[in-house]
Amino acid sequence: MAKSAGIVLTGVAIGMANEFEQGYGLNFRMGMAGLGAALFISGIERVNETAGVGLATIVFITMMLTPFKGLSPAQELEKLIAAPHASPQKQKIDPRTQAVVSGNPPSGGVTIA
Repeated sequence: MAKSAGIVLTGVAIGMANEFEQGYGLNFRMGMAGLGAALFISGIERVNETAGVGLATIVFITMMLTPFKGLSPAQELEKLIAAPHASPQKQKIDPRTQAVVSGNPPSGGVTIA
């Protein structure tokens, strides 16, 4: 198999798996279009190897960044990696005890965290 065909088919497989994971089902049309594109670009690679691999790389990057249905694979990966961050809270320091006070202390009392 040509290098360019492997790059294109990898992008197509990731795109199909992304749609399937998002609940849109298995898209066979995307697979058939990917096979056609892989054959076409591997033909270009036979004429000029650098051009074929370069076009295959452009196709791969486009497949990762373009949302077909739902989120693109890059957006889905970003959503999976991004962890919810807790918002920082201001800490109050009691001047008498130099202890960190959390929230509003009841009248006369100090809550130490």
